[in-house]
Amino acid sequence: EPPSDYQVMLDMITIDPVCWTSVDLTTDMVTYKGYDFIGDSEERIKEAKKRFENELDFDLEIRGVIFQMIVYGDSYLEVGDENWTTGKYATELHQLETTEMALEYGKHGIITSYRQKEKNKSKQDWPKFEPEKVVYFRAYKIGSKVYSYTPFQPLVRAFNTRIKANAYLDYLFTNLKPTMVYFLKGANKEQKEHFYN
Repeated sequence: EPPSDYQVMLDMITIDPVCWTSVDLTTDMVTYKGYDFIGDSEERIKEAKKRFENELDFDLEIRGVIFQMIVYGDSYLEVGDENWTTGKYATELHQLETTEMALEYGKHGIITSYRQKEKNKSKQDWPKFEPEKVVYFRAYKIGSKVYSYTPFQPLVRAFNTRIKANAYLDYLFTNLKPTMVYFLKGANKEQKEHFYN
């Protein structure tokens, strides 16, 4: 499992305007100069640029991929073409929602497949992607751990604690309504001081 609860991270980013703005600005800074291709064939580079700009809308896809990678540490891009690894260009690109993805991997963290989680279905029935069909982006791969770490981990702990504390207090006040207001309502100064001490 990932080192962080992706759903809590998503809640934190969407609720906290400071976190959202910082991720949004960082994504803008990473993507504002665009992207480029490298290789030996100038003709293939030009063809790839044209395809990625005009047909695949890569600028939109990569922005979402980077946004997710900053938030979760992990991000996924589905490549839609049967033979793109054999020299042909991709015909489709689609962001995959990080909160829905699960990795299957073997010895030494080598990924064998990607699964897309679906509610009310068993793991065997989740859609499966072969490794060559998904580009897996990791912000902080440390050691042989498969999932990435995220710089938001300390914030997630504090946010999670706040959520749990608020839920506990809500439960407490809903089910065990405090009565100290009634005790203090008619109390004189000495009784109030005695109560506080």
